[in-house]
Amino acid sequence: MNTNMLQQFDNILAEIKNIELSLGNLSKNMVNHDDLEVVSSYLRFWTANQLLTEAEQANEKITKTKRQQNIHIFFNCDGEKTTQSMNILHNNIAYDDTLSGRKQLYERIVHEVKSEKIFVAPEQFQFVKQAIFKGKPSDASQFLKYGRVVTISLMRW
Repeated sequence: MNTNMLQQFDNILAEIKNIELSLGNLSKNMVNHDDLEVVSSYLRFWTANQLLTEAEQANEKITKTKRQQNIHIFFNCDGEKTTQSMNILHNNIAYDDTLSGRKQLYERIVHEVKSEKIFVAPEQFQFVKQAIFKGKPSDASQFLKYGRVVTISLMRW
């Protein structure tokens, strides 16, 4: 339970004690002691159910905030694009699957082409751009020589 729920629980317990005291004062004149115990037990049971319901609702909200998100990583690699040639310590920038993230990924590829670290045939550059901005960025890998874009799905909390 979080701090807010614990505070609510303490407040509810304090209210129950006040009700029990009030009922105790009434019981001296009109209520049987066994009836008071039944009412007190019911209040405790009701409070426990309320707290469980609130905890379940809070858990549902937390579960709903989980979301799957893709990130894209550009790697320099060999001509066969083997995983052994991709070094996460060298290529360690993850690009979000947003318009700005895809734009940064595209700029990185353009930079790598201008630096002559990877090669893209001029007539295929439009396909690279289309894959990054309108399709799956990992599909751009087929047009990159000595480069690869890998898409990884993450579960965000």
